[in-house]
Amino acid sequence: MHEVLADASIESAPESRLVELVRAGDRAAGAEFLRRHRDVLRQRIRRRLRHVSRRLFDSQEILSTVCRRLDRMVLLGTVRAVSPAALMGLVVEIADHSVVDKARVFNRIDDAEGADSVFAKQLRRRMEAGEADATRGAEEAVALVFEGLAQPRDREILGLWLRGCPLRSIAEELDTQPAAMRKQWQKIRERCLSILGESGAA
Repeated sequence: MHEVLADASIESAPESRLVELVRAGDRAAGAEFLRRHRDVLRQRIRRRLRHVSRRLFDSQEILSTVCRRLDRMVLLGTVRAVSPAALMGLVVEIADHSVVDKARVFNRIDDAEGADSVFAKQLRRRMEAGEADATRGAEEAVALVFEGLAQPRDREILGLWLRGCPLRSIAEELDTQPAAMRKQWQKIRERCLSILGESGAA
């Protein structure tokens, strides 16, 4: 009965109180804040998606990503918003970044050629499976391969590749010869395929 009362209290709480609870790490308060602003947020996401060249996902998928990311921030205690307007601003920022991040990664995967396309197809398959599950999302597949790479430098290279950077540019940024970078990327790519295979994605 106590949990039911707590939920009812959160549902009737003013938004200023929700913000206080969110800052204190209350995930239910974060979920309630998003519930109240769901329609406005969905409309904004739809406007942002018009600028994406092709339909990669819909507003509900992005909204699910926003919910997961805000929930993680609340859980980690990193929300610093002091007013409803500030918290809404954070949510909007998360939504905008989510659209850009997903568009960039999906476009990168779609544009992959040669040996990279094998890895790209397996990663996309896992990402699409994640999108079908609202509790996980496409980012879980990306996180899976990042976490499976032991070296910070390998994770940095993968991140740059997923953002669309060509290998020659990555080599310049990391002060490495292009040939050496190609060999290192081959090893990273093979390791990523192995990670996806071990997790049942291949």
